[in-house]
Amino acid sequence: RRPAVEVLTISSSDASETAGLFWVIAEQAAAATAVIVACITLLLIAWPLAVAVVIGTLVQALLVQLVSGGLRRRGYEAQKQAARLDAVSTDFATGLRVLGALGGASRAADRYVAESAVAAEAAYRAEKAAAGLTALNLLISGLAFTGIAVLGGRLALDGVITIGGFVTAMGLAQTIRGPLQALGYLPAQ
Repeated sequence: RRPAVEVLTISSSDASETAGLFWVIAEQAAAATAVIVACITLLLIAWPLAVAVVIGTLVQALLVQLVSGGLRRRGYEAQKQAARLDAVSTDFATGLRVLGALGGASRAADRYVAESAVAAEAAYRAEKAAAGLTALNLLISGLAFTGIAVLGGRLALDGVITIGGFVTAMGLAQTIRGPLQALGYLPAQ
């Protein structure tokens, strides 16, 4: 059985995550639409460019999915430790007078400091994992953009597409970097 304050902390965190779901749905729908429109346009310019975008998006999503399991575990652990810390602090605050009278206030404070350190470490690990995921996502989307640029340049040099087609393709590739990054986060969300 969990203390009421621990349940409150967990439910507050879960409510925030649930509200964020609607933002994720809207963001992912917009990102998917942008990538689909870009792929259709690239299909009209040169089909290899559209295939490169699709493959890059799938590889990015797959890699982020593989890496994001640790992020989810660390996030759950951080939430659990924060709830435990809230329970300890509530116990400490409600029993402060009694603890003071019995001479146990310093021991209770030591317990709070220890629990606080554990919660802070769990939060740090979760943030560190999130930062690593962000870096990976940026790297993959940057590599996808670079691949599209190299392929488009090669097609322009070979005369398969015009210089105007190349410029359009690079503009589209630059435009969809943000949506590709957003789609890359989908497995982690």
